[in-house]
Amino acid sequence: MKISIDLDIEASEIPLATELLNTLRSLTEHIRVRQQQENGHVPNGMSHSPEPDVPLQPHAGSMVLATAPQAAQAPAPQEGQDTEILQRQQALSNYIKSATENFGGVVQNLEKALLSADPEVEKLFLAAFGDVVLDPKYLHGDEAVQIEHSTYIGLLRELNADIRRRISQALVQVLVKKLMERANQPRTALMLPAIVYAHLVLLDMANVRGTLKMVEKFLTNGHEAVGLTMLGKTAEMCIDKVLQHASPVHLTSLTAALDRLGPQFNYDVDYLNGFIRWKDPCFRVLSTRKQSHYSAISALAYDPKEKQLISASRDGVVLVWDEWANVIQKHMLGPTHYAIGLAVLPEQRDVIIVGQPLTKGSPACIAAIGLDEPHPLKGPWSRPCTTTASCIAILPGGRQFAVGETQSRPGEAGPSHVICVYDCASLQSADSLQPIANLVSTNGAVMCLSGYSTNKQVLVAGTRGGDVSLWALSNPAAPVKIFTMPQNAGMPLCLAFDGTNAILCGTSQNMLVHWDMTMMAQVPKTDPLPYARTFQVDSYAVVKVHFWPNQQHGLHAAIITNHGCWIADLASNPGSKPNVKHVQDVQGDDCSFTGAAWAGQYPYLYVGGASQKVHVCQLVPE
Repeated sequence: MKISIDLDIEASEIPLATELLNTLRSLTEHIRVRQQQENGHVPNGMSHSPEPDVPLQPHAGSMVLATAPQAAQAPAPQEGQDTEILQRQQALSNYIKSATENFGGVVQNLEKALLSADPEVEKLFLAAFGDVVLDPKYLHGDEAVQIEHSTYIGLLRELNADIRRRISQALVQVLVKKLMERANQPRTALMLPAIVYAHLVLLDMANVRGTLKMVEKFLTNGHEAVGLTMLGKTAEMCIDKVLQHASPVHLTSLTAALDRLGPQFNYDVDYLNGFIRWKDPCFRVLSTRKQSHYSAISALAYDPKEKQLISASRDGVVLVWDEWANVIQKHMLGPTHYAIGLAVLPEQRDVIIVGQPLTKGSPACIAAIGLDEPHPLKGPWSRPCTTTASCIAILPGGRQFAVGETQSRPGEAGPSHVICVYDCASLQSADSLQPIANLVSTNGAVMCLSGYSTNKQVLVAGTRGGDVSLWALSNPAAPVKIFTMPQNAGMPLCLAFDGTNAILCGTSQNMLVHWDMTMMAQVPKTDPLPYARTFQVDSYAVVKVHFWPNQQHGLHAAIITNHGCWIADLASNPGSKPNVKHVQDVQGDDCSFTGAAWAGQYPYLYVGGASQKVHVCQLVPE
């Protein structure tokens, strides 16, 4: 199908129309731009050129013109066909054939140069290859405006991976140079190098991280058009690759750079926001990290200081990821344990791991990863009497942590359920790893824990029997306050404290219970604390709740159920169900979630579970 666009415009509107239609052509590759010419003049500073020169073909030490193959005679037109159209089609076919054959010669000589031991020869041919690949040609006709394109960029994928790797730096350097040379020219002059650069990203010949840094640099140092064109073309051609390899931190920084642009770039910014959807008002999947776990993910944690993610899976593997989604540490708890809980101590630069035995009757264990140490894994150390370790929480101050444990001791009638509080300094050996306090639960196993900050060291705990209570280290015999639970709520599975006044609990009967701690002063000391509200997000058990640490945008919490991920604006609709939105594209039978962690103050949530992958989700508060 062919589409012809005829425009009736004023002479002063020609440059803008040309730029818009060229942009359209770059997206479709099927548009032929036509316009009336006066006295042979072509707008926008362009002029007609003769039939495109045959590309240069490098030989050892010199550059000579390659010989074009003999053009085939155009076939006779069939009835109803336009002779001029057939001739143009034939000319273009011959030109493409010539370019392809010449490209083969270029590649052959390049391979020979790369095999030589002379670095100067290699440098010469790499530069020559870059010039040939980026040599602009023009589609033209009697009534066509010149449209710049690259003959060879689509053929780069035919090169083997080693050659692509060796020539990538030379091509990137040539492209950046051409972009800067054209920085003050009309936007159409930036299209070709930007499109070629996007091809390099698509073929893994240009690094996504370096590309985003370069774009942000252009946006902030006065070359906004260059940065916007590069980002736009790269997003159009390989948005999935960009989002997969970009870190949430740098996407946030890039978004901020776009927001600071002047009103003359509103069209570009609106286009990028609409296309990339990183400002989608919904909570959605931004990217999915490459699969590095080969079993279901059991726990996640985030180090806000170094912007590192820690993930654990049911086969005992614990991974540490940097901000660019690279695995920088890999550890094994051993063949007998897997991590059911992770907690980060930012000041000590330690990650505490609570390990659950894979074999019934084996003891649980505790280990730690020193993120700054040459031999980072400490432990694992067995807890001989502990048959089950269910949860972990960091206490206020960050120097102590609590673990929910079920212990069986010889001579005792049955197991005891204890909240064991440890000092972080005890993470040295099995002998030193001893609790400094034991808080005894009288209503079943401890299912969930959360630190709660006041002038005393306190925490909130939920038990299998359905209790949610507030504990103080100064009174280990009994909780200092019981929280009221709704009827038929089931047992509490997860707890979260927002750092000021809100506590949120998720239950086995798909219920969420919200307490307002400012009501403590209004309730007699011996009476239970009533809940502020309850609500549901779906019909599945709630396994994780996490408050977003950034309170500047209001009180938001991530809610993870067995079948999906949700975000709740707890500041909305006091006393009734808050505004809740589900995370798009993270629902389904293969996404039974078990772990979640916020990226510190940044609006990104990591979730993982049965899919064995870590999903990076974005929150943009309305």
